[in-house]
Amino acid sequence: MTGFFTMFKSNAKLLLRNKGFLCCILFLPLLTLLWLAIPLEYPIESEGDNIIEVEEGERILLPMVGLELSIKVYDASVSKSSQYLLEGLLDTGSYSIYREKVTGKTITQIKEEAITTANRSNLGIQLYLPEDFEECILNGEFKEAILVLKSNEDERIPLLYENLNRLIGGMVDISHIEPSANKDSIRSYHELLKERDGNIESRVETVSTKNSRVITAKERHQKENFGYTISFLSLSSLLIGVFITGIFLKEKEYQVLRRITLTKTKIAGYGLSKIILIIPTTILQTGIYLFGLNTFVKAEIGVSNSEFALMAFGIGITFQLLSITLGTLFDNILTVNYVAFFVWVFTSTLSGLYFPVEKASTMIKTLSYLMPQSWCIRFFDGIKGENTGIYAMFILIMLAFCIVFLSIGTLGLKITEKE
Repeated sequence: MTGFFTMFKSNAKLLLRNKGFLCCILFLPLLTLLWLAIPLEYPIESEGDNIIEVEEGERILLPMVGLELSIKVYDASVSKSSQYLLEGLLDTGSYSIYREKVTGKTITQIKEEAITTANRSNLGIQLYLPEDFEECILNGEFKEAILVLKSNEDERIPLLYENLNRLIGGMVDISHIEPSANKDSIRSYHELLKERDGNIESRVETVSTKNSRVITAKERHQKENFGYTISFLSLSSLLIGVFITGIFLKEKEYQVLRRITLTKTKIAGYGLSKIILIIPTTILQTGIYLFGLNTFVKAEIGVSNSEFALMAFGIGITFQLLSITLGTLFDNILTVNYVAFFVWVFTSTLSGLYFPVEKASTMIKTLSYLMPQSWCIRFFDGIKGENTGIYAMFILIMLAFCIVFLSIGTLGLKITEKE
C-alpha cells in the first residue's frame, strides 16, 4: 500500500509540473466558454403544429429534415376566416406556416417583400390574403380571395392547391347557408366555421409516451450548446488521459515497471495508481467548467449544475480511461496522440453532437450507440422528457464503457509485464 501511495503522489507531481497538462485543463474550458459567449441570433423556425408569427424582414430557418412544405403567408385580413384557412392547412400535417400580418400594405409592397424572402431562403411558395379576404368568401368570389406567389417548382405544390381549393370551397359552402347581408349573418357564419373546425377535435383525446415528446426551438438551441460543451469536454478529457499515458510510457521506456515488479508492489497496484489519478483530474476539470459556465458566460445548456456534474464526471472518467488504455496498446506517445485525436473526431461526429442522427441510415444509428457522447445527448433528451430513469441508465452506460476499457487496459498491462 505504501508503494501505491508513493507512485500516486509522484504521478500527481509530474502532472502538475507538465505545462501541457495545465494548459489543457485550463485552456480548453476557456475555449468552450468563449465559444458559448458568442451571441447567436437564431432565425425563426417551425415548432410543429402552430402558426409561427414573423415580423417584416425576419429570417426563416427551414428544417433540414422533414417532409413538411414551408409556406409564408402575408395576412392582410387577420380575420377568423384566414385563421380557419391556415389552421386547416396545419391540420393536414403537411405544412409549416409562417404568418406575417401585413394590414395596410399595398400589393406592390407585398410582392417586393416576397422577392426578398425568396432570395434569402429556400421558400418555394408564399400566399397573400387580402384585406377583403372574408368578404370575398362571403360573396362567393373565392378566386379573388387568395394570391399565390411561387418562386420555384416543388412536387408538393399541386397538393397544396388541392387543399386550398378544398378549404376555401368548404368556407364558401358555409357562407351560402345564410345570406351575408347583415352582421347577424356574418356572426352566424363565424359560428358555423367554429362548429366545423371543432367537429373532429371534440372527439380527439391526446395520449403520449416517454419517447413521443418533441423538444421546442429553445430547447433545440440549448441542446446545440450542450453538444458543443460535450465535444470540448471529451477532447480535454482525452488529452488529460494522454498526459497520464505519457508518464506510463516514459516509465516503460526507462524500465521503471521492471524495477517496481522486483519490489513488493504488484502490477495491479501500479496500474491502479494511474487509474485513480483520473478521479481528481476529472473533479478539477468539472469544477472549472461549472465555475466558468455559472460565473463568466451563464450560457443556457439546458441542464442543472448537478446534472452537468454527473455528465461531465462520467464522460471525463470514460475518455481519460480510454487514453490510458491506448497507452497500454502502443509504445509511442505520438501514436497515442494520433489515435486519440482520431477517436475524438470519429466519436463526436457519429454521436450526434453536430447534427442529428435520428434520421440517418440504420448503420450510423447503430454505430452511434457505441459512442459515449451519444449517451450524453440521450441524457439531455431524457431530462427534457422528465424521464426519471435516465440518471440510472446514464451511470450504468458510463460504467459499462469503463469496464470495457479497463479490461482492455489490464490485458495490455499483462502483455507489457510479460515483455
